[in-house]
Amino acid sequence: MSEDVKKEAEEKGEEEEGEIEVSPEMSELIKKDLSELAAILSENPGIKQQVREVIEYHLKEGVDHTTLGKIYGGLDILLGESAGRIIVNSCRANDNKFFDVIKKEGEGVAVDKALPFLQHLTALYGNKMKEAHELSGEIPEDWRRGSVNLYCKEGEDVWFIDVDLIQYNGKRIFLRMPPVSAFNLAGGLIREMGKLPREAVDENVIKRFREETEGFKKKFLGDNDGGGE
Repeated sequence: MSEDVKKEAEEKGEEEEGEIEVSPEMSELIKKDLSELAAILSENPGIKQQVREVIEYHLKEGVDHTTLGKIYGGLDILLGESAGRIIVNSCRANDNKFFDVIKKEGEGVAVDKALPFLQHLTALYGNKMKEAHELSGEIPEDWRRGSVNLYCKEGEDVWFIDVDLIQYNGKRIFLRMPPVSAFNLAGGLIREMGKLPREAVDENVIKRFREETEGFKKKFLGDNDGGGE
């Protein structure tokens, strides 16, 4: 998925308004999970610190596609599936709308006991947990962030291109290449992409690609298939 498409999807998500729709099944699950967490907090108030320690332990080395699963597993061991689930769901939602749902769907005592703790955890870890949730569904080897920059060696007519990519699994790939290598790499990618069925690629991606390559086509291909400027 291209960075432009990812950004567009994120912006679209941010623009969505309204309440979170809750099915009867989801309502029952919220009641169950909230009650479980409230009971645990009543019996063992000191466990709050242990919950924070579990989350912080798995966040301290950074976030990748495995982080959410590790946190979920740790909380499951510490609290059980239900209580761990509502903590993860609260933090990864990172939105007051989720708390509105809890207030509406939960039981009074359970809400009073568990909601402040969920809000505190979300305030502390919501951004990172939301990021971990977004990464958990991606291909680990795919690139998450990247930059491509053209340089000319000072005092010489020597050009090269840097490609710096960060994968979803946290690894970095750095390539430095002269123009001929860049053309070969781009050519190889285009040949392989040409084998894709048309329906495998979003029309908006194709449109942006066409617009972005128009200037390249005019400069290097011209009207004579290789004439240039």
